[in-house]
Amino acid sequence: MANRPFELVLHVTHDCNMRCSYCYAGRPRPSRMSLETARQALNLAHDFGGQFPELVVGFFGGEPLLCFDSIVEFTHEAEMASHLWNWPLRLVMTTNGTLLTDERAAWMALYGFEVTVSLDGAADSHDQQRVFAGGRPSHERVVDGIRALLRHTESVRVAMTVTPATAGHLVENLDHVRELGVSEIHVTPDYSSLGWTPAARRTLRRQLAEASRYYARHFARLTIPPLDEKVCARIDPDGAWPCGFGWAKLAVSAEGNLYGCERMVAQDDDPRLRVGNVYDGLDEQKLIALRRQADLTSDGCGGCDVERQCQHRCACVNLARTGEIGRPDDFVCFYERGRIHAAGLLASELVRRRSAARMPAMVLQEEACHV
Repeated sequence: MANRPFELVLHVTHDCNMRCSYCYAGRPRPSRMSLETARQALNLAHDFGGQFPELVVGFFGGEPLLCFDSIVEFTHEAEMASHLWNWPLRLVMTTNGTLLTDERAAWMALYGFEVTVSLDGAADSHDQQRVFAGGRPSHERVVDGIRALLRHTESVRVAMTVTPATAGHLVENLDHVRELGVSEIHVTPDYSSLGWTPAARRTLRRQLAEASRYYARHFARLTIPPLDEKVCARIDPDGAWPCGFGWAKLAVSAEGNLYGCERMVAQDDDPRLRVGNVYDGLDEQKLIALRRQADLTSDGCGGCDVERQCQHRCACVNLARTGEIGRPDDFVCFYERGRIHAAGLLASELVRRRSAARMPAMVLQEEACHV
């Protein structure tokens, strides 16, 4: 993929000030990435991914803003490396938003950070699943953090996780986030949940369909990538970027261990998924072997009418659902089909709206021809 960047995801810490019900990052624990580990990670990224046209350095956790001073150090290190290697650099961060301040937001805007904040919608939905370590609700603090960011930059995204308990409120939660001034919302189901019953799935599918109509109404100033991706995949199944796992991404734990995706780090204790250490080097053969596992077509997927539009090869999603990176389950199939269906509705609604907007002009033009 000629224009794809290489992604280096740094788990600045595995500690966190929140206790979210669906967290895939493992149990919070005191840890902090050293400057030398970050430096070695940058060097390794250049060795492995230097042929890519751009480097994206992502700060992840745990909660990365617990170590803001480290982020400042690592950013300066990445800037120097970028200039040395003449390798364009983009900086991104995923945060729970509770530790954002005006000063930090201004600093991130200065360095051009693209920031993703986890917000699951209105307080009733968000506070069901995203609480502080002591159990207090976090919605108000997260919203304050988003507003601080928006005072300094437009490069703010929201990551919204939908659970069986909140699936029925998807559209109102999208509206809540949009009303804050956020223009890009990434919607993902809680893949770890065992609560996706037939009734919960029907609710989610209905809400996805309604979300497509909501999106069409606000299309000029809103982006919902999970639907955009499926519209593009329907038009050009070969044009979508595949998952970067195994070839265009590396994730680094606070201790310097290497993984093919940030969602696989978790407790940093699974030798099946670890592919080296920044000090000892990358085990490329193991990484390639893991990628091949993810690329294997699962029983039941071969011959599927939407296989080329489907992300059933997402290793981290499959791992969460079945414990195997190459084996999706029926919920993955359900959700992918739901997204594809909603994307079709979105495209149809956009065409219908454009046609309706043009109709008065066409009528006037036709009447003029008969004068």
